[in-house]
Order: sequence, then C-alpha cells, then structure tokens
Amino acid sequence: MTTTFHPPPCTPSSDRVLAWNGIRIAYPQSWEVTGIRDRYLMLEDREGPALDLRWEVHDGAGKYGADLDQLARKLQKSGLSIRPPDHFPIKWQSPAAWHTDPDATPVPFVWSATPQGRDCIGCLLRFPLPGVTAVLRIHRDPTPANLSRAAGIISSLKIFPEQGPVPWKIYDIAYSVPPLFRLSSFSLQPGHYRFIHAGKGVQLLYDRIGPASIVLQNSSLREWTARFHGLKKSSDFDADKEQESTHSILWSTSRKRDPVPPSGLARFFRGARRWRGAVWIPPGKNMILAVTLSAASLPSDHLFHEVCSSYVLV
Repeated sequence: MTTTFHPPPCTPSSDRVLAWNGIRIAYPQSWEVTGIRDRYLMLEDREGPALDLRWEVHDGAGKYGADLDQLARKLQKSGLSIRPPDHFPIKWQSPAAWHTDPDATPVPFVWSATPQGRDCIGCLLRFPLPGVTAVLRIHRDPTPANLSRAAGIISSLKIFPEQGPVPWKIYDIAYSVPPLFRLSSFSLQPGHYRFIHAGKGVQLLYDRIGPASIVLQNSSLREWTARFHGLKKSSDFDADKEQESTHSILWSTSRKRDPVPPSGLARFFRGARRWRGAVWIPPGKNMILAVTLSAASLPSDHLFHEVCSSYVLV
C-alpha cells in the first residue's frame, strides 16, 4: 500500500450544526437530536419537541413539491391542520423573511395538531435546482421572539447538490462522502455508530466505537481490527507496518463478501472483493474511528485518503 495516512485531528466547534443525507441546518445549543431516519429529523429541548424536518428528493424538472393546499390535504389524514399565516405580523407573512437563498421558494404556514390545538410555526421550502422539497415544523407559539428564531433556523437550511461532496455531521462525528455515494443504512447504538454508503460497486463504512479503553482492554489495535471485521487472526490481512502504531493501523485484504453483505441472492453471486481500511484513536480521545472500503478492485489511493481524512470527532 502506498497511501500516506495521518489520522485527522479532532476539530472542536462551538457551532450546533447538523448535516444529514443532503441537508444541513443550524439550531440552538439547547436542542438535541432525538429522532432520525433517512429523510427525517426530530429535535427536542426541555419543553419537549422543538422541530421536526422532513424532505423529499424528486426526479425530473418541475416535480419538486406541492403547494400549501396539497400539503394540507396530505397531512389532514394524520389529524394536522395547516393554514396560511394570515394572523402573523406583516413582516412574517412574506416568504422573503424565511429564507435568503434566491433559488429557494419558502411558503410559511401555521399548523396545529388538531383544529382546536395551539398554533405553531411551519415552513414549506422548495429547491427546484436540486429537486428537493422540505417541510419544517417549529413546535412553538408564533410570538415575535419565536418567529424571529424560527426564521433564523429555517433560513439556515442548506441543500447540497449531487455533484459535490456531501457533508455529514451528527452527534460527535463528522465526515464528507464523495459524489454519487448514497446512504445505504445506518445504526446508532450506544457505543457504536455505523453509517454505510454505496456507489459504483463500492461499499463505504464509517464506524465509531467506544470507549476505546473498554473495547480494547488487553488487545492490540491490530488484534481488535481482525476481530471486528470477522477475520480469524490478525495475520489474515496485510497491514502497513511503517505506519502502524498503538493508535492507528492501515490494512487490506481480499474476501468473497462485502463488510455488510447485500440482501437477497446478490450475496451468493459476489466475486472476490478487495477490502481496504483504516482504524485509529484520535489524540486525546477515548473512541475508535474506522473506515472500510470494499470494491471488486482495490480502491484508489485518492478515494481512500479522501474518505479517511474527512472523518473526525467534533
């Protein structure tokens, strides 16, 4: 292996930013992510639900979302009432107050859980160029202060086009996925986060495991890597001994299957796959970060370095 790999440094940040599956949004420090799916997020604070966000990606020009009436009919089945913001102050009835992106079409609205429920703040956002429709609901009364804060949160929503790298940032990790990779699945378990992306015959895994002191115990990082990836012993893979240390290891091997086998008959017809990985413990941290690439041929140095160098604890 010829890649020169240096584990990325930790990059602390005071920003509260969430980047997930093509979107990025900023939110108050007191809010926490409590619900997450492929294209759904729920944030809460001490008062309960604070914001929920759903978005859809549409194929084809002009097929990027519904107007407010269509949204109201769609949500009526779940008992939600959607209305125009007629009683908002004049300033907040204007779409221009809700998003500064000239390519976005914001449609503010009022929503309530029942026709008799309290009014809350919402906004439908249409992004024709990437073909995305997003619906944000702020679970707060439309007071002047709440309207101002809601507008700031909604205007921070950014959609990333498919042509460039897509940033991901959730809880204490951040990384960037190269173009054309798609989220395949993810798991957020205590002590183990896993994110699986697929594209062009390549499977890409990001793992965060810890605490490292408990996970490793008396094992070396090489021994743990072999065990974690289902290899019988550490000699079953090739490691770059020049860069191997107690805190990082580069490795590669050839196996018949992907790290996460595909479902159905596809798993029985896979030929030999080349695995390539990096495992490291960031300086001053007690977590293990691991990147694994699987492809029919050995992934390029450039791609491997790109995905490893972007993966950090924040």
